[in-house]
Amino acid sequence: MHSENFHFIPIVDLGFKIDNDDEYYIEGHNKNAFLISNYTKKELIAYVWPGEAVFPDFFIPDAQTLWDKAMNDFYNTVHYDGIWIDMNEPAQLLVLENTRGELLPDGYDYDVDKNQYEYIPYMPGFREKERTDLRTHSLSENAISIKYNENPLYTSYNFKALMALMQAEFTKKSLEKLGKRSFIITRSTTLGTGRYAFHWLGDNFSRFRDMRNGITGIFNFNLFGIPMTGDDICGFIDNTWDNLCARWMALGTLFPFSRNHRDIKSRNQEPYAFGETSNTLKISKIALPLRYSLLRYFYSNMFLISLGEKGSFFKPVFFNFYNDLKNYDIIDTTAMVGDSFILFPVFQNETDDFDACFPNDDWNYLDGRSLLTKKTSGNEGTTKKLSGAFDIIHLYLRGGSIIPYQDLETNYAKNTYQLRQNPLEIIISPQSDTHTAKGTFIFDNDGKDDLKNEDYNRFELSFNNNVLTITQKKTMASTYGFSDDVISKVKIFNAGYLINNNNNLIINKNDGNNENVAIQKSTTDNVITVDLSTLSLKLSDIKNMTLSA
Repeated sequence: MHSENFHFIPIVDLGFKIDNDDEYYIEGHNKNAFLISNYTKKELIAYVWPGEAVFPDFFIPDAQTLWDKAMNDFYNTVHYDGIWIDMNEPAQLLVLENTRGELLPDGYDYDVDKNQYEYIPYMPGFREKERTDLRTHSLSENAISIKYNENPLYTSYNFKALMALMQAEFTKKSLEKLGKRSFIITRSTTLGTGRYAFHWLGDNFSRFRDMRNGITGIFNFNLFGIPMTGDDICGFIDNTWDNLCARWMALGTLFPFSRNHRDIKSRNQEPYAFGETSNTLKISKIALPLRYSLLRYFYSNMFLISLGEKGSFFKPVFFNFYNDLKNYDIIDTTAMVGDSFILFPVFQNETDDFDACFPNDDWNYLDGRSLLTKKTSGNEGTTKKLSGAFDIIHLYLRGGSIIPYQDLETNYAKNTYQLRQNPLEIIISPQSDTHTAKGTFIFDNDGKDDLKNEDYNRFELSFNNNVLTITQKKTMASTYGFSDDVISKVKIFNAGYLINNNNNLIINKNDGNNENVAIQKSTTDNVITVDLSTLSLKLSDIKNMTLSA
């Protein structure tokens, strides 16, 4: 996989199999590095994928050392690139109703005095007959850490929500010791998790309601400080069907974290699983190239969030257009993808047209055609009928934006490494009234310390009437590990006011030498396309470019 520039991220669960021949269990057992039963005052016995298992006590150094050793030894066997930490609520595969969240050895029976946290005042989902409460499929609320003798607060009732947080922190530290920029996906989260890991929304159902709920789930996790979030595209539980999966692929390929995933009992739902003529395969051939074409835009925005300059990426429309009260009524039916795009998912099995509420701004199709022009007064947006056809993704570019774009219709790439070798397009979508736009491009080597050392290329782009200015704000100290970012095209949308200009493009490079070059320029539907492919022009070589009369 590495020889073809793919990354490998294995799923790792929390439980260590109880096995007297296993070096990790032996070491953890000898160092009392696992959580303890309040009944036996010995290791609490859980039941997960390997069968009977124990959970690390991340509140003590020996458990942290054990986790670090296991990750390092695993890496020496398989050179993974990140870690997917799962089942870390921690989850159990058995409900364990009679044993209250743990397997009790022979001779031990349930004792209410040892389960003081069983009936807390508020239990989400509590049902008396079924006893469905906080410990269902999870650890007993009465499990204790070895630190319990020092501090009686060290019970699962108090620390359960922190276990995955601690696991994510030490997983990140272990990855960094291997020289890796941490890529960690975690199922269980709590306050602060976004400092260490990303998230997916867990086991959803294959139905339109869950597709819609996934949008608000991602919105919430943006608020929680975890912008890299997504749900299981096409649904995890129950059998999906072609039309639902097609709609979900059109939406989910634009999630920050995007994956199609299902339960082992459900039908296959890869795009090709529905057949050559299926709607899912048809839209996937549009949606997946679109995602990769916009990946530099995604990356630059995520980088700005890491720098603290932006707060969220996949977000409600009213985050950007808060003065129009209509936008508070469409919270779970549309989304802003960064500040530059609005996305309208389709939540129907049919192809009927549907109403879409556009905020008051300039909106363009991705080919540059104008869809709506900003009204000069008022805040109220416009409702338009959009097609419910299965071969359309309703993603529209906002006026005032400059974005990086890599067209996968013409330049093939099977992974992100190949994508980063491809030429770069600059798309300018000026506001209709001011003819201005701006954008930020950030690229780096994906190194462990690039952010801390400010070792990345950062370009600020601005457009005013007919002048594109590119300013390099940060310059990488290390050697760029990919092909130079060669600009192949500049596209200017809504450029009717420039159509009569001549074909000259003035390029002012960093050395101050102006070049007045005749460049091939074409105009279609008020879009100017400037072809720079013959110049081998690197992004870092340009100071400004001017389209002049």
